[in-house]
Amino acid sequence: MWQAPNQRIRSIQSSKKRQQDRLRRPLHIKRVGAELKVLGQGPRQGAVAEARVILNDISHGGMGVFSSVPIVVGQEIAITLQEPRRVYLRGRVVWCQEYDTESPIISKNPFSYRMGVVFQFRDRQEEQAVKAFCEEIFREHLYSAA
Repeated sequence: MWQAPNQRIRSIQSSKKRQQDRLRRPLHIKRVGAELKVLGQGPRQGAVAEARVILNDISHGGMGVFSSVPIVVGQEIAITLQEPRRVYLRGRVVWCQEYDTESPIISKNPFSYRMGVVFQFRDRQEEQAVKAFCEEIFREHLYSAA
């Protein structure tokens, strides 16, 4: 695989340098409001609830969501983010658990449940759009230029 022993060493050094550079960038955690709608069959079908999303917790495969109501595992949901731009995402809940609300943060609306959502794409174009959105978030909102 490696043509020369030096290539392997340079590759390892380059990888370590990229990791160090990434860790030096200041990280900004940004949370945004969202609207969560239950789709498909099951309890709470058609119900709409307020939710909160931490942009750091979004990837091209899924996301974490804080909700004021519990959602059954396996339930299909639609999430609409208003910021940083309006985005509509469809997914399936893969886990949901009660979240400790004993925190010093005072909020008008407690988000007592945290859930993991795996995105469901209708086609390849929709998947590419979500991937581009995630890259935009990473580039423009989570890290400042150092």
